[in-house]
Amino acid sequence: MQIIVAKGVGFCFGVEYAVNRAKTLLKSGVSVWTDDDIVHNKFVMKELNDLGLSKTSGDVFLVRAHGLPKYEIEKLNKKYKIEDLTCRIVKNLFKTVSKLEEEGYKLVVFGKKEHPEMKALKSYCTDAIITKEPVMVVGKRIAVASQTTMSYSDFNLFAEKVKEMSKFEEFKVINSICNITYDREIETQQLSKIVDLMVIVGGKHSSNTTKLYKIAKKYTNAIHIEFPEEIEFIPKGVKKVGIISGTSTPKELVDKVVERLKILGGMLQMDGNFEKLLEEYLYTDVRRGEKVEATVLRKSDTELFVDFGWKGEGIVNSNELVKDLEEYNIGDKITLLLLKKDEENGTAYLSEKRIYLKQIRRILKEKFEKGEKVTGKIISKVKGGYKVLIDNVLEAFLPKSESMIFDDNIPEYKCEFKIIKFEDKRRLNVVLSRKVLVEEQVKKFFNERKNGDIVEGIVKKIEKFGAFIRISEGIEGLLPNSEISYDNEVNAYDVLSEGQSVKLYLKEIVPERKKIILSLKELLPNPWNSVERKYKVGEVVSGKVKKIMPYGFFVNLEPGIDGFVHIDDVFWGRRGNLKELISEGDFVKLVVKEVDKENKRIKLSYKEVKGDPWENIEEKYPVGNVVTGVVRVIFEKGIIIDIEEGVSGYCPISEISWKYIRTPNEVVAEGEKVKAVVTELDKENRKIKLSVKRVEQNPWKLFKKNYKVGDVVKIKLTKELKKGYIGVIENVEIYIPKSDVDSTVNIGDELEVKIIGIKEDGEILRIIASEKEKVSESLIEEINNEAEKERFSSIERKVKNGNSFDSREE
Repeated sequence: MQIIVAKGVGFCFGVEYAVNRAKTLLKSGVSVWTDDDIVHNKFVMKELNDLGLSKTSGDVFLVRAHGLPKYEIEKLNKKYKIEDLTCRIVKNLFKTVSKLEEEGYKLVVFGKKEHPEMKALKSYCTDAIITKEPVMVVGKRIAVASQTTMSYSDFNLFAEKVKEMSKFEEFKVINSICNITYDREIETQQLSKIVDLMVIVGGKHSSNTTKLYKIAKKYTNAIHIEFPEEIEFIPKGVKKVGIISGTSTPKELVDKVVERLKILGGMLQMDGNFEKLLEEYLYTDVRRGEKVEATVLRKSDTELFVDFGWKGEGIVNSNELVKDLEEYNIGDKITLLLLKKDEENGTAYLSEKRIYLKQIRRILKEKFEKGEKVTGKIISKVKGGYKVLIDNVLEAFLPKSESMIFDDNIPEYKCEFKIIKFEDKRRLNVVLSRKVLVEEQVKKFFNERKNGDIVEGIVKKIEKFGAFIRISEGIEGLLPNSEISYDNEVNAYDVLSEGQSVKLYLKEIVPERKKIILSLKELLPNPWNSVERKYKVGEVVSGKVKKIMPYGFFVNLEPGIDGFVHIDDVFWGRRGNLKELISEGDFVKLVVKEVDKENKRIKLSYKEVKGDPWENIEEKYPVGNVVTGVVRVIFEKGIIIDIEEGVSGYCPISEISWKYIRTPNEVVAEGEKVKAVVTELDKENRKIKLSVKRVEQNPWKLFKKNYKVGDVVKIKLTKELKKGYIGVIENVEIYIPKSDVDSTVNIGDELEVKIIGIKEDGEILRIIASEKEKVSESLIEEINNEAEKERFSSIERKVKNGNSFDSREE
């Protein structure tokens, strides 16, 4: 069994610096601590912990290689000495995104939100969107960057998707992935193709190591280990084993894995002959001036990075390409010429244009003879016409009469032409025409195309009513807003940008009028096709309140699917004010009442989500129970009391107070909380009758028990009537006629009166009292008392005189 160790083992320079610096500090006797793993490797962290690294306290705080939020560093710096071990590539990413945000860019970062590097980045670019899934962004300037440990190929696909989905004027891609990370991806891929088993060494929670394991598994059997002991045996049939490590894994750990494999029967092949053999497996040697077939790996703002079988990285500058940089995609195969190699730095420079230059005369002659079109960009105005650059390589002449350019309004985009003259003598002379080609294309399009075809075009201009799409030279169609989406609130401005390439459905074509109507939504799944499966009657669904009307409100359940809630399906009781209950934009839960797929209608109920409050009304509010509610409406003859949402009761004026009142306003107010007794309940007709006064004991009954006609009581005057006064005692009203008041009185005065009449009137008493009766009795008593006194005095004199010597005094 052969053991092949990749070049990509051991720490990257950032991790190596962090680990070595931590060891130096710990060995010097300094008290060192950190809040998390400096690197994602258990072997390394165990070694540092054994040297005394703490996670709770110390004199020097170590900032881990992935960095920390700057506000945390500032906070720690007030108490401790800081040793910043953040990788310089990571630091550079933080500076870059911070600067871009200051310049007004909206940032999208390809990464994992929970990763320490991304948590730190958030403090440098507060509005950055950190995600692994492409998102639509709308902004004048957009920039896309990546977590430094992510995959190049994944990042490029992510950036392309964000660009395709978003609306912008300027789009920038930042190449922020660590080159060492990328190199190990490539080496893993290449080595995996020639071995029977790949061993990936590194932390299980290390992002870049996990990525290497996933790459290896695409090509061969692979295992991901943290320690040598995890390899217990070598599977049968394995003749070659490859080893590579993540950037957080020390080389000595890889050496131990090699020793482990030797024990299990492996033979390490490290002599010069085998390294040469390995290169033959992995790489193709090419010389300067040779033609090679290459695959596009990634792109920057000015270069293509390609794999052409060499051990290093191939670079094609944009001015060495035949097409514009944005026209190349990851995975494209292109033929290139090797210009030079830099063995020391592992880079090679190539050109596509120089191969094409050797072939251009033959290619153009063939296209002229076959009547095929060519692509080029009008670069300047010259005498009698315009200069055109074909395929970024050769200049040709476009006569003004053949240009279809008016007012010298030269198109900024690439155009297609027909070669109408080709002379290859001492000097190549190529004359082009847009007019001929456009006329041919227009005729062909309207002859061959039909409703339902799929066409591709470029967004030329966006208006309020839709977008104009340039299908090809001289052929334009209209994409109305109504054909953008099944959601009628979405318009062209929301999903398109000028210059964007789109595929569309040919909705209507009228050749005689050169009319073309296009549709985007016809290419999307119609949400109404599955509406009966997704929205079943009786189920609870969620939606966003779209529009409130006097008679109900519309709810958006999903893009293109709206439902309606009638006002009768909002309130169980009386109809209230919808805008006091909900607002546009609110998310609400609803019950599906009816689905009409044919007419695209869904009826919903707001009130049924909570259930009918009258369903178990007899259990909740049995007759005789006391309930608490709020006075909602006051009428002349009674009041309405809201007990709960959808449940109200009526209390007649006679049941409001034990006192005599002319109107309910005398004792209650709207909005006041009151208690009441349920006196009647009619579930079928949804009616409840209440009594406020019966919450308290009947004061008339108690009065009748304690007092009778002839009793003298003390009352307080509370009202003056036309022919009398009302006085109160023990919450009972007594009537005193004015003719029975002996003196001038005022409201609030206290009087002693005699009850002269008690008459029962249902549950209350009509009580009449008199002050004069009480005064008359007092006068009689006073006269009797005076008479008694006089009689006693007369007898006393008689007795006195009877004992006198002079009896004539009598």
